[in-house]
Amino acid sequence: MNRLNEKRTQILGAPIDDWAMEEVVQWCENAIQQRKQQVIVTLNAHSHWCAFHDTRMMQAIKNADIVVPEYGMYWAAKQSGKPLNHFILGIELMRELLQMASQKGFKIFLLGSRQVVLDALFKELKEKYPNLKMNGHHGYFVKEEEAPILLEISAQKPDMLFVAMGTPRQEIWIAQHRADLKVPIVIGVGGSFDVIARMKKDTPSWARGHGFEWLYRTIQHPGAYLRRYVTVNSWLVFQVLKENLRQ
Repeated sequence: MNRLNEKRTQILGAPIDDWAMEEVVQWCENAIQQRKQQVIVTLNAHSHWCAFHDTRMMQAIKNADIVVPEYGMYWAAKQSGKPLNHFILGIELMRELLQMASQKGFKIFLLGSRQVVLDALFKELKEKYPNLKMNGHHGYFVKEEEAPILLEISAQKPDMLFVAMGTPRQEIWIAQHRADLKVPIVIGVGGSFDVIARMKKDTPSWARGHGFEWLYRTIQHPGAYLRRYVTVNSWLVFQVLKENLRQ
């Protein structure tokens, strides 16, 4: 299964695939049917900042089969004179893939978050998708527990693996264990488990998809997010300015 290379570009040193949501979902369905492993990375300002400071993260991005831009990278591309046609929010992609899995009879594995969140997520998904086949494991495990977890994933033979460990841990973990994961679709989804499980509030419509997700999260939890977004957002603006000066 080949990449759609004509839709790949480079934004601030990172690869970006300019695909519409329906293209990504169809691509995933095809990969499952062909049993070809494909890794998806969703790239936003924070994950790109992590890659800038951690070569393992940058390598994980470059080795991914598709790199989906969220709004921050969409904005950076436009400001750098390389406008994209699309951006896709990671949580919305997960929702689309869950719906597709339910409709097509695909099996999923949920890896990450706390056990209480995972239990709530199972409950929520069973109510919304009664026919969805799923298993999972919490993300609070130590190195010695990795091998049994990898064996558990292999034994369940899922079609899609959603990893919610936070960036950059999830991307690096996927890259390190890619050869051991016999799963067609593997994607890191950050804090999506908490939101879909209704353990955290979803971003409201005025912020979602308009580049203000960071503002909403900062207002809700300033202690957790204020420093991060001041650092990351100012870094992204600086990178865009540097890129423009080079041109």
